[in-house]
Amino acid sequence: MAAISPKKIAGKWTSGYALDIHTISSTHLGLNEYGHDVFDTKRSELGELLYRLKYNSDKSAATEIVEAAFKFVKPSVNKFDLIVPVPPSAARHPPRARARGGPWPACCRVRHDDPCSDSLKGRHGPRNT
Repeated sequence: MAAISPKKIAGKWTSGYALDIHTISSTHLGLNEYGHDVFDTKRSELGELLYRLKYNSDKSAATEIVEAAFKFVKPSVNKFDLIVPVPPSAARHPPRARARGGPWPACCRVRHDDPCSDSLKGRHGPRNT
């Protein structure tokens, strides 16, 4: 399971957390033979999983991300009204709907305008509105 280092985040909510930072450092190494920038990027363990999922379509990374998130949420699941995953930066459908059907607690809400909502019918808990 991925190691996480939760960070409290402030905003227009009672309490919020990010499971970890994504990028630890990134050093520009120059340009490749096609003229594209090349970086030496160090990521957190969770950041590397997100990178693998997003850019390498590594579906196994989604399972590890969900397990790490669930481990963080589980001890205080009754205090959560809502879990908001950060949406992908591009219109693609990673295995997020399938992953959400896994160990997520009943407090997860699904937005009605979420394109993945149809595949989650019947999986969300009693707090849904």
